[in-house]
Amino acid sequence: MNPDAANTAVNIGSGLVGINVATHGLSVGDTIRIEDTINYNGEYVLQTGTTLNMLAITATYGVETFTGEEHIYEAIAGTVTIPRPFHYVTASNGNYVCKVPRTTMFFLDESYVMCIKEVSGLEQVLAKIVDIAGFLGI
Repeated sequence: MNPDAANTAVNIGSGLVGINVATHGLSVGDTIRIEDTINYNGEYVLQTGTTLNMLAITATYGVETFTGEEHIYEAIAGTVTIPRPFHYVTASNGNYVCKVPRTTMFFLDESYVMCIKEVSGLEQVLAKIVDIAGFLGI
């Protein structure tokens, strides 16, 4: 989802900032990830003050007018304790596939983002995968 274009961040007070997003469908306690903003990139738990058309987050207020091109993702955060095997797709020029357990369904034609952090000893690999759910999944 995207913030409403031409709307500004709202200083709700008590350390809360509101971001206008029409009929977002999220609730207090949900976790979101915000990207491509000037002041609000990161992960947030939605706070009391979240309404049908505004997300309330705990953040330091900074004046910002949104273009509508910023991104807000509902986060499903967690850790997989058993390593997941990635398999090379033959003749794919570098594609790998992996099955990741998920308890809720994906919606066809909706965009999803998966951020992966793999740590092994002193080495770590970070990956961000963005795709649209279809019959082949993401």
